[in-house]
Amino acid sequence: MRHRSNSWSPSNPEPAVDFYTAWLPLLPSFVRDNILDQLILPKVSSAIADWSPSAAKRGTAPPLHKLVFPWLEHAGERMDMVLDEAKRKVRSWLKAWKARDGVPQGLDAWKSVRRCMHLAAAAFARSCLLYTSPSPRDS
Repeated sequence: MRHRSNSWSPSNPEPAVDFYTAWLPLLPSFVRDNILDQLILPKVSSAIADWSPSAAKRGTAPPLHKLVFPWLEHAGERMDMVLDEAKRKVRSWLKAWKARDGVPQGLDAWKSVRRCMHLAAAAFARSCLLYTSPSPRDS
């Protein structure tokens, strides 16, 4: 299993995601956590650190969202550090952007994630609110 999970490329995550999800129901949580912590997320983090908008534009690097998004649903909170680095990359990408270059390719993918994050945060906030009806004394 370790060999299979080490032989994938973050720029082509589908085989690793398929492999991981196929084994997911059979693995105890500590093994799943170990696979993410030791084999998957370090590779994803390294690929994000090496990513540059100019390399993506030349086609020598994948779009940034292709490195990050496939693992979001599987890694949960473990993705926080990875997402922080990816967000820094997006911010620097946008700072260097010039209007004459047109809309940066792949930017629309981040918009959909942002929308999902807002919806998830709103759902969480609703679940945390305690709705009580006023007591007769409050009237």
